[in-house]
Amino acid sequence: MFSEFSFSFPPFKYLNCVISYEVLILVRNSYNALLYDPPSLWKVTMQSVLVYVVAILIFITHYLIGRSQLKSFQNGNFERSIQVKNINFYWSLVVTYISPIVFFSYVWVIIWYRGYMPSSTGRMRQLVGRLMMSFSYFDG
Repeated sequence: MFSEFSFSFPPFKYLNCVISYEVLILVRNSYNALLYDPPSLWKVTMQSVLVYVVAILIFITHYLIGRSQLKSFQNGNFERSIQVKNINFYWSLVVTYISPIVFFSYVWVIIWYRGYMPSSTGRMRQLVGRLMMSFSYFDG
């Protein structure tokens, strides 16, 4: 019932998005020669709590839709069961994979396009490669 959802643990992807956003702020301020204060403990805690609340809501929604699919299957309504299963799979795919990857890519395109980290020695490629590797490392 939860095979589609179990291949990914959304908080890791969303936490990577939060981190990439904070890196965007850091490099933007550095590029503009502005003082950057790292996020406070309160802000980091609230970001983490928000990410885990979103993950819990995703799980509960996935669970409730899965129960609806199971009830349709048990009642003999196989067409509706397949439709609900497909809907559950596709929205889970969009929410747990596509949305965080699009946001993460957007942040790094902004950094590249605005030239926040010019690469004269290839360090930009190393940094982006390492961050992309860390993004895929925490996939679960």
